[in-house]
Amino acid sequence: MKTTNLKNIKINLKMLTIIGSVLLLLVTGVSFYLYYQSPKLFSSSGFAMSTYIDQQIYSKNTSVANKVISNAMTTLKSYEDRLSMYTIGSEISKINDNAGVSAVKVSEHTFSLIKRAVGYCEMSGGLFDITIAPVTKAWGVNSDNPRVPSQSELNALKKLINYKDIVLDEAAQTVMLKNKGQAIDLGAVAKGEACNVLRELYKSNGITTALLSIGGNIMVIGEKPNGKDYVIGVRDPRGTQNDAIGTVKLTNTTFSTSGDYERFFEKDGKYYHHIMDPKTAAPAETDLMSVTIISPDGAYADFLSTYLFLLGRDKALKKMDELSVGVIAVDKEYNVYLSESVKPIFSPAKNTRYTYHLTPETKVTD
Repeated sequence: MKTTNLKNIKINLKMLTIIGSVLLLLVTGVSFYLYYQSPKLFSSSGFAMSTYIDQQIYSKNTSVANKVISNAMTTLKSYEDRLSMYTIGSEISKINDNAGVSAVKVSEHTFSLIKRAVGYCEMSGGLFDITIAPVTKAWGVNSDNPRVPSQSELNALKKLINYKDIVLDEAAQTVMLKNKGQAIDLGAVAKGEACNVLRELYKSNGITTALLSIGGNIMVIGEKPNGKDYVIGVRDPRGTQNDAIGTVKLTNTTFSTSGDYERFFEKDGKYYHHIMDPKTAAPAETDLMSVTIISPDGAYADFLSTYLFLLGRDKALKKMDELSVGVIAVDKEYNVYLSESVKPIFSPAKNTRYTYHLTPETKVTD
């Protein structure tokens, strides 16, 4: 009996060993299968549109991912070559060079973007105006040699600002400015629209999860493979690049910020930023430091962040209640105002000098 029991035990141990080995092989095989089937992160940094470009996309196919990233940069550079007023020979430069002389035929996309931008000018009552270009150039905040124009020069420049002087011929697909000296600047919508363009590029190549950063404009597609949302920091307008007033969770949307800290210069102890007010032909004097917009449409978000910044705190807070977008407005008294749709996705930073509010009055608590 004892011998039989020992034999049975040996047989059982052998069977357990075999079963264990089979299970181990199965688990290992499944793990390898899942590893090679799971999307992997591909990251790339570059420079275009006068800013840094960061791409993070998830894909199962290395060659597809590399091709998409490369095509995205090529697309951005081509886009810049068409839309930048600083690029000689761009479609915008041709329109500006022929102001008061003749209409210029442009590509379908450029025409569409200018048409939409004119619509934004109308929505703002002219406070946002894409014919601000002569003023932008005169101040040169974006250049190596910024300056403060004389009041007489500013008075002359103000006469050139009028989006109603843009003549659009949809049938001929031409654009013309009525008066010599006028010029178009699409800088306040171009980066947001670039987010729209690259989103379509990503999706057409099967990319369902991605994060794109074009300066102060961010675009997110889907969720991370682990099912978590992307968490984006909202920059502290009076801190360093790494300081944030809080974070937002984003999925399938764009995020655009306009602020007085992005580009500026100082002269005789006075601070001049790059966001120009058409009424004064000078940097906007506003009690806001920054405005962030969260919207599926990148160009619209770009426009709104500039428009609300120009409005100033009180008018911006009233406008926030009318808009179907997320808004985060930061004033110079270190108050952070959140639209209702932002509250569930926003997490305030700890131990900051800021006070957080759900517009218009309710204080946000952690």
